[in-house]
Amino acid sequence: MGRVSLRRIIGVAGKICSGKSAFTTMLRDCSFHEIDVDAVGHEVVQEQIDAIEAAFGAAVVTGDRRVDRKALGRIVFADAAALRKLEQIVHPRMVEAVHSRIRGSDPEARIVVNAALLFHMGLHTLCDHVVVVRAWFPVRLIRSLRRDGHGLKATIARFARQRSLSLWGETVDITIVRNSTSRRALQRRVAAFLRDQEIEC
Repeated sequence: MGRVSLRRIIGVAGKICSGKSAFTTMLRDCSFHEIDVDAVGHEVVQEQIDAIEAAFGAAVVTGDRRVDRKALGRIVFADAAALRKLEQIVHPRMVEAVHSRIRGSDPEARIVVNAALLFHMGLHTLCDHVVVVRAWFPVRLIRSLRRDGHGLKATIARFARQRSLSLWGETVDITIVRNSTSRRALQRRVAAFLRDQEIEC
């Protein structure tokens, strides 16, 4: 008879510079194993290089057969149809990879799935609970300008391209965590969340 799975899977979602990665890091400090879906995406994009080249042309592939992610980004972020085409190529394989990593984990593992597109990709259905990290737009904007070094116009355009986080109709348990002030305040909210979930750190 197989072992009963006692895994705890927490999904973390949030818009650019909301603090979802900071929240995830704090869970990792509490013995959670992170599945970084953005990193999974980078792997899948390279694995699907032939399909991406066929869809978007040789200009998105370097001479040493690597996907030029900047060139690809310029195409898909300027054209909604192109973005949908890329998602059709990579998202099913990304979801499959996340499933595989969860299946391959210890039955008693604590797992945090860090994904900006958690709901859009259907990954919330794998989670016992989802945390959506939110911060005021001006706070996120300042964080992004400091962190990424892009100009104001480019940063606002990037924010505008990000999908909305509509939570209506979702059946998974969701906690909204506000993160517009300090790291210390976020730490207190992480601790409160863990207490609410009866997770010992």
